[in-house]
Amino acid sequence: MKILLLEDNILFAESLIENLNHFGHHVDWTVSVGDAQKIFDRGGFDLVISDLHLKVINDDKGSGLDLIDYVRKRDQHVGLVATTGLGLVQKESVLQHGVDLFYYKPINSKEFIRDIA
Repeated sequence: MKILLLEDNILFAESLIENLNHFGHHVDWTVSVGDAQKIFDRGGFDLVISDLHLKVINDDKGSGLDLIDYVRKRDQHVGLVATTGLGLVQKESVLQHGVDLFYYKPINSKEFIRDIA
């Protein structure tokens, strides 16, 4: 599976990528919404994993939800996964954006791999 990962936590991203690669998935990773949109536009993604709350990097003020909306408008079939480390986020409001799966961090890797299969 070809996966686009938008995540600003380097340690979390590296761990997730290692697990996904172990199961044969290819991951393109970025920390910027703008870069993620450009990478997504190259095409061929089966799944997009987006952290909802990102640090501002290089004046890129977009949120993970901005990427989710961008992807869903362009492709109704790609899988969308939202993640957050903030317990205040309401799962139901995120799912209304067309997200298929939603996780609060920390994520159980075994369950995550099973759920995206």
